[in-house]
Amino acid sequence: MFQDIVFPTGNEKEFISVASGLGTGSLLFIYDFERKEDSRKPIELQKETDIKLDFGLLCLEKDIFKARNYSKNLFIKAKDENRFIFEKFSNGNIFGLEEVARFDKLHYRASGLNQVLCKLAAENNISLCLSFSSILNSNESRRSVIIGRMTQNIKFCRKYKVNLRFASFAKEPFEMRAENDLKAFFRMIGIY
Repeated sequence: MFQDIVFPTGNEKEFISVASGLGTGSLLFIYDFERKEDSRKPIELQKETDIKLDFGLLCLEKDIFKARNYSKNLFIKAKDENRFIFEKFSNGNIFGLEEVARFDKLHYRASGLNQVLCKLAAENNISLCLSFSSILNSNESRRSVIIGRMTQNIKFCRKYKVNLRFASFAKEPFEMRAENDLKAFFRMIGIY
């Protein structure tokens, strides 16, 4: 079953309402590690909906080991230098590699991923997450760069057998997309 990943800011009921309209079967609410007490909301809201609700935490490098005590779904947003994350982090998710501001080279894209990081990700069971929101909220020239970087990262992940996840990563309820729409887009750039 497809699980959409979203970032609520007190608007969980709106996300649930839009998700039911889109036919989404499962939602994963991601909260900042500092707001970990908000992670009880999906458990309370589960009684009111048929959509399967779960929560995860968005943490920084320094909070990785503390966050393990609160959730099994940990997410880290990529930065300029991600080697530490790939070496020390395990059984987690990293997203936003394509969005880091670097200049692409002549013969390859600076997509934030290379063969060394892919091998570390495969060993440590780290999933690379692709965000539709990063494409949706970018301008035209930046959008083509992000799509190109995603395509390169998909090729790396296939070659080195790294887990791939894709979702809307919506910050607002109306940034969400139906499962079939997301699958069609990511199929177009090579995920299937």
